[in-house]
Amino acid sequence: MSRKVGNAVARNRVKRWVREVYRRHPALHERSAKGAHLDIVVTAKHGVTDFTFDHVRDELTHVIPRFLANPDLGPNRRRRRDGSQGR
Repeated sequence: MSRKVGNAVARNRVKRWVREVYRRHPALHERSAKGAHLDIVVTAKHGVTDFTFDHVRDELTHVIPRFLANPDLGPNRRRRRDGSQGR
């Protein structure tokens, strides 16, 4: 996580929040119990330190199930503005 996000205390707080959301999210644990390996990358942007844990939890629990339902929506599959396919 970049220093642009905030000082060390703020960056570590956001990292703890993301880990806690993952720990509490049952759909992720069911999938890993079935043998599916998941690598989830969360990129925190400037201003995330203004959020509360509840806001981070709500955002991640909204996005993660959508991604699990359709993994082709990952960052390498998005369409570019010019209409061409990503990497």
